[in-house]
Amino acid sequence: MTKGVSFTTARRAWDIERNGRTYRVEMEDEYFLGRRLVRVDGNVVYFGRTVLSDHSGAYQFDLGGEPAFLKISTNGFRYYYDLVTQPSVGTAPLGGPNAKELAQASPSLTGIAALFAFGLATAATLVLLADGRLWREPVVAVAGVPVDAIVTRATTTTSDARRIEYRFQVGADSFTHEGFISRERYERARSLGVVPIRYLAIAPEVSAFVPDPGDLLFDALFSLFLAAMAGSFLLGAAGTLGDYRIWKRLSTMGVDTVGRVTRVRTLRNRYMAAVGCAFEYVYTAAAAGEFRGRSGSFALDAAMHYPVGSPVRIRYDPNRPGDSILLTPSA
Repeated sequence: MTKGVSFTTARRAWDIERNGRTYRVEMEDEYFLGRRLVRVDGNVVYFGRTVLSDHSGAYQFDLGGEPAFLKISTNGFRYYYDLVTQPSVGTAPLGGPNAKELAQASPSLTGIAALFAFGLATAATLVLLADGRLWREPVVAVAGVPVDAIVTRATTTTSDARRIEYRFQVGADSFTHEGFISRERYERARSLGVVPIRYLAIAPEVSAFVPDPGDLLFDALFSLFLAAMAGSFLLGAAGTLGDYRIWKRLSTMGVDTVGRVTRVRTLRNRYMAAVGCAFEYVYTAAAAGEFRGRSGSFALDAAMHYPVGSPVRIRYDPNRPGDSILLTPSA
């Protein structure tokens, strides 16, 4: 094996014998832009990209008509590169996988509860942060009615934030609210005794200061960000709950068949570090046609034991043939 490292790109090369022929395998991996490629005898056989994320994983390519893998691992400070080849047909196995590599993590109630809790916490942040400013200001800016409210109290907090309480009249009803405001608008409101606000005609209790364009843009973008996060967590919890119910049902009943791996996905945590992999597969249910499914999570090295195109054991529900699980030695 030969090595090469530039400031932004790692390079490796191997000479591999397979089926009586020697192949020259070359690899390039860009640290920052994430561009990654493998050449065999000068021809590109794999190309991928991982931007601003951990590059770790087992990346499959064809070597002499059989699968081989570029294995990338890290200790948190640098990357390590290995070429892993499957034994040629007719040769003795080079050693089987250990139990941890083929252990499949099924959906758990703990994971579902954690996703649900994160989703609710994020939604609560959107609704309650700064007394609902994140959603109040965009809503009243679009659909609110302008009015000058009477300043009833103006205070400065220990952190030098400025808060104003105000009251306004809608018909025979009086409404009060409070919120934080910029230094310039705070001083102006104190001197005039009134502050411009907007309220919803259909719900006058929903009101807010007339926002500055910059504040409005920040509130709208941050609200969308939090809403997207909350939706992602809650949809993830709902999807995982559905997977959990399928796993529980198929752990005791179902029809076994043989499927085929179609894709390997790298799983990442919140810090974008690679923590495992999952398989997508296709299978045929009797008299129902072809269906697709996905596995639970595996260790990263499991990708080398279930290459794309390889057969896998599948169990599906004959009454709901789209519900399936991938069977492993530990399942």
